[in-house]
Amino acid sequence: MGNLMDTREAARFESLYSSGLDHAYPNENIVRITKWYFKETGHVLDYGFGPGENLMHILKVGHQVSGIEISATALRNVGNKLKKFPEYEGKHELKLLLPENSELPWSPNTFDYIVANQVLYYLPSQERIERVLGEFKRVLKPGGKIVVSLMGRLNTAFAEGTEISPNIFEYTISKLPNSPSSRVFIVKDEVHLREMFGMFQIDELGHFDNNYCGLSGFHHVILASKES
Repeated sequence: MGNLMDTREAARFESLYSSGLDHAYPNENIVRITKWYFKETGHVLDYGFGPGENLMHILKVGHQVSGIEISATALRNVGNKLKKFPEYEGKHELKLLLPENSELPWSPNTFDYIVANQVLYYLPSQERIERVLGEFKRVLKPGGKIVVSLMGRLNTAFAEGTEISPNIFEYTISKLPNSPSSRVFIVKDEVHLREMFGMFQIDELGHFDNNYCGLSGFHHVILASKES
């Protein structure tokens, strides 16, 4: 069984966070979706929490949150942010995903909910993404729910990228000077999504899209649950 992370992208994100990448506000789509889809407070896994803005919002609305990241700098930065909020003490934990990890560091049936926003497409193949989804299923409680977003073919990464292997595109955002190149997995369509998420019960397939300043941020959104 292979590992759960791509070392190339891990190094890229470590560089980005070390250079000061940060977000002040939670993703509005995650705010809306989790409010609607997560009917009760519970234990949430934020997979790839980045600057921590979504993680902190999920804490704020009353959930217990575990977060995991590939960047030690991101983990340290978010840990420092959380120290400013003593009311969250004992309600969160942060872990580092290591290159050798082939499983998530939690027992089966740990989480009520999992959020993976704009993360999984940085893995270099469908097989690797499905491996992570298998881990999501393992650590999710029966009846638990996941929220995952993946790039679709209306995204700028598809329009401007170069397909280097099936569904893997390498691109640099032309509107952002000095932006490092990235490799992303871009799904074909809804049929492709249903195939990838076949291990879950799909409750809804949707999308969100910011389209302005010459950039399209189109992402498919998958709301799915583990059978009880």
